[in-house]
Amino acid sequence: MSVRYSKRLPKPQISRYFAVWAVPAFVLPGLLSVALAFAEEPVRGEPKPGEEGAVAVATDDPAAGSTSPAIETPSPKSAEKPEPQPSPPAPPSAAFGDGVVVQAGDVRPADDDGNVAHALAVEPAAPAATKTPEPLRFRAAPRFTVQKVLGNDDTGSLIALSFNHAGEALLARENGPLLLATDRNRDGVVDAVAPYCEEVKNCHGILSLGGRVFVTAEGPEGLGLYRLADSDLDGKVDEVKKLFGFNCKVLEHGPHGIVVGPDGLIYIAVGNHATLDKSAEETSPYANPYEGDLAGPRFEDPNGMGSGIKAPAGTILRTDQDGEFVEVVAGGLRNAFDLAFSASGELFTHDADMEWDIGAPWYRPTRVLHVTPGADFGWRSGWAKWPEYFIDTLPAALDTRDGSPAGMVFYNHVMFPVSYHNALFSCDWAKGRIIVVRFKPNGSSFAGEPEVFVEGTPMNATDIAVGPDGAVYFTTGGRGTEGGLYRVSWQGKVPPQVTALGVGITAALRQPQLESAWARQEILKIREELGEQWGPQLVAAAMQKTLPVEQRTRSLDLMQLIGPAPAKDFLLTLAADEQMLVRAKAAYLLGIHGDATTGTTLAKLIHDAEPRVGRLALEALSRSGQVTTLGNLAEPLSTNDRHLVLAARISLEGLQAEKWLPSILGVRDKRLFANAAAAMLIAQPSPQMATAVVERARKLMLDRPTEADLLALLRVCELGVLHGELSEETVEGLSGQLAAMYPQRSALANRELVRLLVQLEEPTSAAKMFAQLKSNLPTAEKVHLAMHLAHYRPGLTSAQRFDLLRFYEEARALPGGLSLGRYIERAAIEVGGQLSAEERLKMLREGTAWPTTALASLARLPREPDADTLVALRALDEKIAEVDSDAADRLRIGLVAVLARSGDAESMAYLRSLFEKQPERRAAIAMGLAQHPDGENWPLLVQSLSVVDGVAAQEVLTRLAGVNRVPTDAEPLRQAILRGYALGNGAIGESGALAAVGLVEHWSGQKFYDASEGALAALEKAQAWFHETYPNSPEAKPLPTLAGKWDIDEVTRHLRTPTSRGDVTRGAAVYATASCAKCHRFGETGESHGPDLTSVARRFSKREILEAILFPSHVVSDQYASKSVRTTDGKVLSGLVTRDADGNATIRTATLETVVVPSEEIEDIAPSNVSSMPEKLLDPLSLDEITDLFAYLAKPPVTNVARQPGTAPKK
Repeated sequence: MSVRYSKRLPKPQISRYFAVWAVPAFVLPGLLSVALAFAEEPVRGEPKPGEEGAVAVATDDPAAGSTSPAIETPSPKSAEKPEPQPSPPAPPSAAFGDGVVVQAGDVRPADDDGNVAHALAVEPAAPAATKTPEPLRFRAAPRFTVQKVLGNDDTGSLIALSFNHAGEALLARENGPLLLATDRNRDGVVDAVAPYCEEVKNCHGILSLGGRVFVTAEGPEGLGLYRLADSDLDGKVDEVKKLFGFNCKVLEHGPHGIVVGPDGLIYIAVGNHATLDKSAEETSPYANPYEGDLAGPRFEDPNGMGSGIKAPAGTILRTDQDGEFVEVVAGGLRNAFDLAFSASGELFTHDADMEWDIGAPWYRPTRVLHVTPGADFGWRSGWAKWPEYFIDTLPAALDTRDGSPAGMVFYNHVMFPVSYHNALFSCDWAKGRIIVVRFKPNGSSFAGEPEVFVEGTPMNATDIAVGPDGAVYFTTGGRGTEGGLYRVSWQGKVPPQVTALGVGITAALRQPQLESAWARQEILKIREELGEQWGPQLVAAAMQKTLPVEQRTRSLDLMQLIGPAPAKDFLLTLAADEQMLVRAKAAYLLGIHGDATTGTTLAKLIHDAEPRVGRLALEALSRSGQVTTLGNLAEPLSTNDRHLVLAARISLEGLQAEKWLPSILGVRDKRLFANAAAAMLIAQPSPQMATAVVERARKLMLDRPTEADLLALLRVCELGVLHGELSEETVEGLSGQLAAMYPQRSALANRELVRLLVQLEEPTSAAKMFAQLKSNLPTAEKVHLAMHLAHYRPGLTSAQRFDLLRFYEEARALPGGLSLGRYIERAAIEVGGQLSAEERLKMLREGTAWPTTALASLARLPREPDADTLVALRALDEKIAEVDSDAADRLRIGLVAVLARSGDAESMAYLRSLFEKQPERRAAIAMGLAQHPDGENWPLLVQSLSVVDGVAAQEVLTRLAGVNRVPTDAEPLRQAILRGYALGNGAIGESGALAAVGLVEHWSGQKFYDASEGALAALEKAQAWFHETYPNSPEAKPLPTLAGKWDIDEVTRHLRTPTSRGDVTRGAAVYATASCAKCHRFGETGESHGPDLTSVARRFSKREILEAILFPSHVVSDQYASKSVRTTDGKVLSGLVTRDADGNATIRTATLETVVVPSEEIEDIAPSNVSSMPEKLLDPLSLDEITDLFAYLAKPPVTNVARQPGTAPKK
């Protein structure tokens, strides 16, 4: 390492991890300047305990003051006003930094790429938790430990975390209020967690700023950004103001994290389901959203996730503390949960993937993104997501594969080793880990390298923050999971020389974690102490070239955040500084404080030797509303630096295209042309200019372009077709040229050629495309091609259609996410719709081999199919019964619907037979039978009430109410009431509950509904009536979903998935160990105290069986109803009761014991509503063991019919 000082330093003391210099006082009065170096490799020999770290020993003269004159500057625009002095803070909490010791210290100089290791710290406070570390649950990086601060009983499920100006933790409870954690007795341990604001709930983002707290939350006026204030400092919010709102139906994809930017504005990460309830400003950096995809109609997600959402989708917004304006900074995100600024002011986020798309060509992993103004990261709904190589999007700084990114923070403290300084810490909720990402410069942007920091089982980490003690804190929770607050600390000892901060302006320049409220609070105190000297000393620090560069840029950050605002001329001077980071910061601030006179300087900075400075200069030009010339933009537009190109392209969009386009049409530089053409097509499209641009792109494509250039030119053609609304007629010869180019050696180029050829309806390409489909192309390329061929409008031959359909059927089995097979099925349905009547009938007769195409053929059948077709449909249903696939399941549902709609007598009889033989299909069959609810269908529909749900349940209830027929026993009434509760409390709501009330009133002859009270109130009345009328029946009360440790809904979903097949042999062992055989016979195994289970899978659905196990008292057969035996000495024994000829009672209890009570000791025998079957029988089992058990029950047992005389069955 080189040390940037003219005076020689004494020889350092070297340990394994750090070097220590004693530095004489040759620094600027009032400031401290020192060099601090770190050994890249360990020094030989083992370190002594606590030696690891970074140390600077320094001298200082805090009494000396600056003689620099004060610089008077105007106040910044209202949009960038400095943080006001907050109200006097409450006493700080020892748990989060009380008793902090402030001493002298320093930082090492930054290198040219901006990687700065701040030697800034406060001495750690007392441990935040007295509990021991949790090594069994968490695995942390070496020398780090994880401690529990607060548990689930204290907090509940937590979804967000922040520290306020006093260093106290603000915690957001899921579906609950904002909490405040405090240490009331100041013993170093958090001892109180209380609601801080109960008027808001589900706070996904928390920011303490200016003595107030900002949250994205559900509040008194709906979902929005709220500003909270505790004006009387009693620990509870007393002012709640909504600044603006969001329209959002899926809260998990709504507004999320909030941070303060280096400009003093509030930045918000917003998911793709949320839209602003007000218009964004025209000054927004992201101003021209567009879909940008070809070949429609678009295939939306088959499972409905994000369907129909339009650009910009997920966004990054910024606003001021009053919410007076909102600007869109960037778009094209899916669901970034948080965002964070680095020490140098660069913005990053970690966007979520759509894991259901895994395996599809359009799948995009979770990605750490460097967010620059105007960026579009290309998320679009369905299959329309932009590939990363599109010139109008930006690449990721790091791909992190699949996961669920949550909270994130940059570490700018020093209580961790230097390798963690200015590194990004990001939570992954799904993977159960926190990763640390270290960035290296990559042109004007950055590339990240990941490392697992902490992982656990479970580790449902939701948010993360750096505390005043320099430890990293994270919360757990989300989706109802266990919550808590945890502290991660380094176990090495950081020497006091490192944790010293100095006093006065020195301390302000060295204060750790500037983006935190507690750090800014310390700086505000220093500002008050220095008074009029505050501004001049900041100016002196910024100008002092012997200071480490991060201290100089810190002084500029403080001017912007705290004030006084930096003057324009001052910034212009710094724009010529020899330090890259100083020039970069000056350029950034000129974007806020610049005017028409600063454009020349910014234009010069575009060509700075450091591309990061050039990018920031371009961004500053756009932010300050200034324009430059095409000549100044040509160089950055010609580079491979995508972030630099974006900044230049946005600047070019501000110029009138008519003036500069002729020059661009004449250039031979393909990259320059493509990027400039994209600017025109995005911001100022017209058919005439689009035609000219596409014609020029055609010529350049003939000039032997590289793969990257060809992709750029093809994207220009796509944008021209889209934004210029061009076609083959308007650009004659375009489709023919593209057809002649296809296929290329480049797989990516072929993807774009296919998009264009299909969009332009080029008629001669089909043969070459099918040749590619039959070749040895990678699977992803074949899927891309086949999906687009579904929209090939010129038409396919019959042979080509069948080839394509055959590919779809095979491709459905490809490994991938939940939606991959369904996407392919959608394409098959699209092509299947093109079949002739004869081809459709062939598909139906051969449907077992073509289930997806057969389903498409069903949709094209007439409402009343002829007799031959109905015969073919019933035959197909029988043949496909043994096919176990998702497509076959949907085909079976479709067959039921068509057969039921026909009303044909043979078809209805067939459906009734299916209802009896195939219990897993009963819900779908009941939906079909309900179209004709009387006659022989009626008793089956009554029986179906225990299995139907959702829309099917509502349909059955409604149809039964129209039949003049009443059941004779109580159970149908009970099931109708239960269906009503399920519908009323579910997605269907009041209308579903009302359908149930109507049927119960019809069957009972009672009146329960009052329009003023609603359907659920009517169900309460019906429930009370039922209990009074049928006291010996189980009550008509909804079952909980949780029984013991198992949730019936989750287990049912698991058992119904095609991959949950289980193992019959293992299932037999489970049947024995789970005590099933002690009461139930299965084939020739087991006892006969309870119902015979031999054919249980043919009589009941998986959910019905599961319900009977988890809730044994819910439905009890009369044959096996429990009874209570009262003895003459007052004892009561319950269970299955049988009596012999002498009147003695044998009782089989729920604990599987057998008790015999002589007849003379029996006082009374009465019915019991409690089943004798034990509860929680499945608790000892794993999910795999439950799956094996159901596989065993589903397989008919082998019965030895010709057993030898005298042999007994197996038990």
